[in-house]
Amino acid sequence: MFKKTKRRVRVVIMSVFLVIWVATLIIIYTSTETKIQKENKEMMQIYADTYSTHGLPRTGPSPDLPDISEDASSDGKKPLKKKSIDDFKDNLTHRYELSTFLAVIFDESGEVKEFSNQKNSDFSDEELQAFAKKLLGKKEYGKSGNMVYLISKGEDYTMVTMMDVTVIESAIDTLLTYMLFFGGISVVVMFVLSALLASWVVVPLKSGYEKQQQFISNAGHELKTPISTIDANAALLQREVGENSWLSNIVYENNRMSVIVKELLDLAKLDQAKIPLQEVDLSQTALASILPFEAKAYEEGYELEYQIQDTIHMKGYPDQLEKLISILLDNALNHASKNGKIQVVLASEKNTITISVSNPGKEIPEEDREKIFERFYRIDESRTGGNHYGLGLSIAKSIVNNHKGSIQVICKNGITCFQVTFKK
Repeated sequence: MFKKTKRRVRVVIMSVFLVIWVATLIIIYTSTETKIQKENKEMMQIYADTYSTHGLPRTGPSPDLPDISEDASSDGKKPLKKKSIDDFKDNLTHRYELSTFLAVIFDESGEVKEFSNQKNSDFSDEELQAFAKKLLGKKEYGKSGNMVYLISKGEDYTMVTMMDVTVIESAIDTLLTYMLFFGGISVVVMFVLSALLASWVVVPLKSGYEKQQQFISNAGHELKTPISTIDANAALLQREVGENSWLSNIVYENNRMSVIVKELLDLAKLDQAKIPLQEVDLSQTALASILPFEAKAYEEGYELEYQIQDTIHMKGYPDQLEKLISILLDNALNHASKNGKIQVVLASEKNTITISVSNPGKEIPEEDREKIFERFYRIDESRTGGNHYGLGLSIAKSIVNNHKGSIQVICKNGITCFQVTFKK
């Protein structure tokens, strides 16, 4: 039980760490990419603005920087806008100086008016013009290969500004590689931490659970003596005084207490150290469990039908498996509608063994289908008869867990079916 709890805690902690790590990587990468794209567009816009005020810079290793003083007007053209100058000075100067810009200007008829190529670019003059012409039909800003481009329009021209982003993309790839590498190391560290944290979290739970089980076991054994004494004394009094309503009530309540204590002790035993597994003939065990209920079913007006596949074997605890089937049958008889049919099916398919016990009757609400396996949980008094105190299905669940199986409730078309599945 606590191994499963520890595993679940570890999975939860690890999942949280992974989500945080992945989210951090996404945020860092996305914000970096967004900022760079924004700066690329701003730099090309500045380059395009430079043409509108100063014309194309000379060709060479890097474009001439525009005169960014507000009164620069040597060629009589309009100076750069104040906002562009401030942004340029504050944020983009260094990257602008190191970037490689290419530009082609087309006239109104679509012919090349002038262009600016760089000696270190990958394009010849003809290739640059052809490449720029292909971009004219695309959106205003985008990326093609290792080039980002901006299409801007003037009064009598269309300008295609391009910038080589090979270096900056290489830097981003390096950043991503480092994030994945060091992030992977951090995930390993997180896994170790999650294992340690899971062990630390489960320790007090395990200690408290063990103390609880020890208390139940001790209390159960201590209660057996007074219960036996009350039972013996009540029997002697009945011989002395005969029938008496008060005495009958004492006997009834004492019997109830005896059943509860027995079931609590059964639960405590199931949660304690296990004996070695044995080879169990489940087919014979099922038949032996069903036999005592045939008479009870007949007397109460139920039809008991069973289909038991022959020679089904599994590793397990014979007494527990017999008790499991008895609990499910008893539960079906107590909750079946009058004159209903109780069906028991034992079948083996591929790698699984399935035990199904079904009965017609009131459907179990969906929200209660997991809770009914909790100790002392009862949906309502109308579904509880005789000496039943909400412990039977808890015992069944513990037995299934001891055999590493699963149990579920299926309600469909007025039929309630308890289905147990074991792996071979």
